[in-house]
Amino acid sequence: MLSKMKLYWKEIFKFLSGVALAGSLADLQLYLNHISIPFVANISIPYFGSIFTWQEFGLRGLADFILFIVFFYYGFIKK
Repeated sequence: MLSKMKLYWKEIFKFLSGVALAGSLADLQLYLNHISIPFVANISIPYFGSIFTWQEFGLRGLADFILFIVFFYYGFIKK
């Protein structure tokens, strides 16, 4: 049986805020340098073999930064 485990949500949100910040900064660098990265090529799975453009990195970086703000609030600011 699974024992009752207490989750420390504040610590989880602190960790997720760091992850979201690192992801948003990496995406920001790819966006600012106009770098596109190809997915795995030469296979017949939909959406593979295409290119993840630098504009998509900008949108993804913005979404990650919004998540960073939310996680930072719940992990560090909210009592």
